[in-house]
Amino acid sequence: MKPRPTLQTEPLFRAAEPGGFVRSVDNGSSGYGDPLTREPSRVLEDVVEGYVTQGHGEAVYGVVLIGSPADGTLAVDQTTTEACRAALAAGGAVSPPNACRIG
Repeated sequence: MKPRPTLQTEPLFRAAEPGGFVRSVDNGSSGYGDPLTREPSRVLEDVVEGYVTQGHGEAVYGVVLIGSPADGTLAVDQTTTEACRAALAAGGAVSPPNACRIG
């Protein structure tokens, strides 16, 4: 049986020497599961935190947001989100961004 790697539990900081380089390896992925089943409130949180754009949230997750992040009124438009997700699930594509918006 192969031994398990030891996990680093404390931060490690090193100064780079002039002419040196830094290599960073992290675990990022596209996630798992159907993006159309992600909770709309979590997509909203991702947009507010800057992990995804509002257009990406609509095109990939089918979540339509209304309001403005600048004044704190950004919210999920439930009715339009449901319609957008139904269109995406039927094989539609949301292009350009905001194509799911009604009105």
